[in-house]
Amino acid sequence: MQETPLSPIEYFRLKSSQSESKVSIGNMNRAIDAFTRFIEGTNLSFHSFDDALLGEWAAHQFFEGYYAKTVAYNISKIAALYNKAVVEGLAPQTISFSNILKKIQDVPIINDGENRSSNFRLVRDIFISDLSNSYEKQLAKDILIFGLLNGGLPLSDIINYKKDEYSGDDSELLRIVERYSKPKNKYLFPLRQGKTTCKKIARSIQLLIANLLYPTGSFRISEDPEFIITDLWCDIAMNLGFSASDIKTCIASTGASNFITCCAQSSDIDDKKRAWIRRQVSESLTHDPVRWYAMHLRNRSELKDLTDRLSEKQISLQEIYYPMEDIIRKVGKKKIFEHKPVISWLIFYRAKASQLKDLFRQIGDIAWGYRYINDVRSPYAMFADSEIAKYQLAIGTLSPSTVLTPDQDIKLQKGDKVVILGGPMSGHQGTLIAEKQIDPDTPSPERNIYRIRLSGGNFINWVVDCDPRMLKKL
Repeated sequence: MQETPLSPIEYFRLKSSQSESKVSIGNMNRAIDAFTRFIEGTNLSFHSFDDALLGEWAAHQFFEGYYAKTVAYNISKIAALYNKAVVEGLAPQTISFSNILKKIQDVPIINDGENRSSNFRLVRDIFISDLSNSYEKQLAKDILIFGLLNGGLPLSDIINYKKDEYSGDDSELLRIVERYSKPKNKYLFPLRQGKTTCKKIARSIQLLIANLLYPTGSFRISEDPEFIITDLWCDIAMNLGFSASDIKTCIASTGASNFITCCAQSSDIDDKKRAWIRRQVSESLTHDPVRWYAMHLRNRSELKDLTDRLSEKQISLQEIYYPMEDIIRKVGKKKIFEHKPVISWLIFYRAKASQLKDLFRQIGDIAWGYRYINDVRSPYAMFADSEIAKYQLAIGTLSPSTVLTPDQDIKLQKGDKVVILGGPMSGHQGTLIAEKQIDPDTPSPERNIYRIRLSGGNFINWVVDCDPRMLKKL
């Protein structure tokens, strides 16, 4: 098999441009664009095109609201371009394209053409809403929460859940158990078990949940209500950036039939990772925490391109960390000062996990998000506050939210002896001689820096300006 310096995406675009039909070029380019958005910054070879990758892409398109016909059409266009590479001896033959096209035919109609990315926000709004003034709505909310925090339980499992069956320590689930667990009850939720069929109860629960999420009635009811909570759990996990294959492995029921279970292969993950994914989904619903992530600017993209797009799309990130440094270089007899980024392509940012899918849907042509490994099926990499603080200390530039020492709020006084905690002067001791305002026009204690006199050898002293947070009193 021959080797080519072109990536599969580059090869596809080259072959698309050689078509004689403008309509054909447009159709192929739209399919290539859709595939490029899906893989983000992942490095692919022609050997990467297998059932797992194409199944992920199909599930991704359904999640975005593509109709089954469009999903199949995009995949068939990429298949045609891939086959050109096979003919030229650049790619191995594969039946993966035909396999996934067959699987798409099994996706339920209820998943067809429905953008499911908004379901996270709908469910999250229910989580934080007070429905205690309506017993029926409160019951529907608690059943929904109970099922989601248990990995997307089927309704039959919830209906038949015994009052003393839960043995975990989740505070939200314990509150629900305490609210409904009555001495004379056999089951946790009072749903007239034994007086009517499980299927009728499930249909009633489905309607209650649907009315909670879509009070205007703009929803489609599945013929089988059994997996309404399972499907919502899948939507939420997809919205957090987890792969369809991991989601398929994590859901509480193996009998669910939706765009994920039909298209994706089950991943080979252990119980520890399965529990971690479930915990991330639960945390996003209960308090949706803000964490540090990283993105990579694409070639010829700059920070301004990113901030302009965020403003245009009204996307608000909690914080962006893109440290700059002043560099002096000599050109002839002149000294030129340059304000440049420390690492031009690397941006750290704080955001909620629930924002990530939509974020890179909107900025994918400007930057791609770092994942734990170079694989589109890997989750977006999260960084602990302590890891970011260490990085910021190493380069000597802190973000507004960074806290280094417990006594950081203690006001330093002129004449105090201090030690520098980070940057090129890390570890050096000196004396505080002045406090300066970064911007005299907008005075603020948070925008001040301290001037430090350091003692050097040979009776030489020098002065440096430091962020107050990088100083510790001796």
